[in-house]
Amino acid sequence: MVKLNPEDKPDMLQAITNSSRLTMLAYLEKTKRANISQIAKAVGLDRSTVVYHLSLLSKVGLVEEQTVPIRPATSTGVIGRFFVLNTKNVSAAVELLTKELATILAPKGT
Repeated sequence: MVKLNPEDKPDMLQAITNSSRLTMLAYLEKTKRANISQIAKAVGLDRSTVVYHLSLLSKVGLVEEQTVPIRPATSTGVIGRFFVLNTKNVSAAVELLTKELATILAPKGT
């Protein structure tokens, strides 16, 4: 399991408690790899919004960007930007959220 730094906790919780970002994470889990246009179409958001959310998800390590040549090596400079799920960090984030919820929902001593 990935150990999160305490200073990463607020950003991680913010990242995984947004419905658009959760939908994007679920899509990436299903497809394994997708570009911005594919994600935007699948989740029903415009590209600029997807870029914003992917930036936040990347910042906390939940997704990773891959650049892949999409034309033969004889072509010049054409690459594709794809995003993949970092499953270890997603598992750590889910564990963090579970612990935070347990703390919040725990009965308070009287």
